[in-house]
Amino acid sequence: MHPESQIRKMLSPYTLISFGVAAGILYFLLSYFKIDLPEILNTIKNTHIGLFTLALTIHYTSFPIRGARWHYLAANGELHGESSERLPSIRECSLLVYLGWFANSFGWLRIGDAYRAYAFSASSKLGFFNSLGIIIAEKILDITVILLLLSISFLGIIVLRDLVPSTTILLLAIGLTAVALTLLGIMAKFGSKISSRLPGRAYLVFSSFQQGTLNSFQGLRLAIVLSIAGWVVETIRLYLVVKSLGYSLSLASSLFVALVSALITIFPLTPGGLGFVETGVVAVLSPWIGRSGALAITIADRSITYVSVLALGSPVFTLRYLWGQRNKTV
Repeated sequence: MHPESQIRKMLSPYTLISFGVAAGILYFLLSYFKIDLPEILNTIKNTHIGLFTLALTIHYTSFPIRGARWHYLAANGELHGESSERLPSIRECSLLVYLGWFANSFGWLRIGDAYRAYAFSASSKLGFFNSLGIIIAEKILDITVILLLLSISFLGIIVLRDLVPSTTILLLAIGLTAVALTLLGIMAKFGSKISSRLPGRAYLVFSSFQQGTLNSFQGLRLAIVLSIAGWVVETIRLYLVVKSLGYSLSLASSLFVALVSALITIFPLTPGGLGFVETGVVAVLSPWIGRSGALAITIADRSITYVSVLALGSPVFTLRYLWGQRNKTV
């Protein structure tokens, strides 16, 4: 998918509509939960800047971790057993992961993943659908690891005798993992038969996508470790945000809440899950912190994971785009 078409999609009427839906959900959140705005503003005003800055810094260490994992999966996917010199560097992969987050925060229906696949395929000379298959493998790995860590955090909450959250989130994660692994199994078992019945262009597309997805799962130890490390970083960020606002939340509960946010953004109907993430996180946090505290924490945390990505990603995306255009004319 060409960058110009990416930009047009991010600026399309559908994006404006999805922002409108998000605004409506946020308005509902503020009115339905009867939030005490003065209390929230006072809490945010007294934020411990040092802890908040540390949380912001730690959040951005997750991108090199995810970039390294993507590079590793790509080496498995297309160049297993061969030299990986054709692949973009880990630094480049990390930048593309960040720009993908930026595009997802501005566009709708995870347009950033399509952008990542295009940019990666252009840099590595792999096909777009092969690169997209690697990203799908990354998502399946994420869903599976999220279920594992959700289960661990749930047990941790029980052991700590903290307020046990609803099992609905855990059941949702089990359902998503089951669907993802079932589809992966179908592709592995029947993919060749399916592709053989497809016409020329469709055959090439599906075969490339299948190769990128299935081959990525060769040798997963490092990828699993990096996936866990990425979610641990997200947990520490949220834990520090909670502390910076003067509240207390166990690491097990912080892990649970961070993973709930991740689950909501898997299939975002609005840019970056805006509106849905805030509602879900406030609902999960409220029994531990209270509604006003939960919203204050959510606002502070989303200022890192959403607002800062938009603010910093815009110039980075623009410069990368202009640099690519300049190289075309040279």
